[in-house]
Amino acid sequence: VPLVSNQVKFSLLDRKVLQSGLLDTCRELGVTVLAYEPLEGGLLTGKYHNGQHIYGPSPTTMFSEEQLVERRPIVNLCRLIGTFDGGKTTAQVALNYLMCKGAVPIPGCKNVAQARELLGSCGWRLSETD
Repeated sequence: VPLVSNQVKFSLLDRKVLQSGLLDTCRELGVTVLAYEPLEGGLLTGKYHNGQHIYGPSPTTMFSEEQLVERRPIVNLCRLIGTFDGGKTTAQVALNYLMCKGAVPIPGCKNVAQARELLGSCGWRLSETD
């Protein structure tokens, strides 16, 4: 039975599949990479940064303040890129990055509003300089 997909942890905060060559190998073999936890438990949505905690568990129970501080530059960069890419959200930029790398992100969503936001990651591409 040929391998058709490989589900791996892959996000802007966890790029081991790029560094290890796994993504390239899968591409060469025609194996689709499915990226689980592409938004890192909500960290890449921006909801835990800059006092913007909107829903879900308190950030102090999910992530330490140190983890939030360490990851804030990437979240801020996604926010900035999204602003210049037609008003895309942080989550949309983070998911689009994975799609541009050839992966299929499989994010979770809890409601229709989140599903609509995640759909906004489709139909456009980050530039090579993003």
